[in-house]
Amino acid sequence: MLMQALDTILHQAGARVGSLMIMDPFLKKLRVAAARGFNHEVMKRLHQLTLKPGQGVAGHVFETGQPYYLRDPKEDTLFVHQDVSLSSNFQFLSLPLKGKTGLVIGVLNIHFPTDNVLDSGDLDRLSRAANRLVAETVERNLPRPPLVLAATS
Repeated sequence: MLMQALDTILHQAGARVGSLMIMDPFLKKLRVAAARGFNHEVMKRLHQLTLKPGQGVAGHVFETGQPYYLRDPKEDTLFVHQDVSLSSNFQFLSLPLKGKTGLVIGVLNIHFPTDNVLDSGDLDRLSRAANRLVAETVERNLPRPPLVLAATS
């Protein structure tokens, strides 16, 4: 379900590469729950990647609840490279995903080719679409702490 939601948003954004990160309640870190368009080596690294709130672009977006658009990720100090070789022709958009309570529950990261320059209308449209589709799916699939039942006497 998470991959399907990610694919739908990537299609709407005109992008082929992206990832969906959710807050792991046990680790208290963001982790990649779904990714599309990366090569095999990058995918292995992404599935092991965790970010603390405030760390890197996704951690910043999680912490602030505000979208972050990078026209040149290589020049941005928040962008965490994780030893991933990057083509020089891409932009990066990170969107907060808010649950029903309004709290940020995850982050959607989209890599765009440089010819797709986004304006504020595009950012607003993608943000609303992502929250409508992805946040609901993420919320249904969030890891939950185990339920502890106590015996009654």
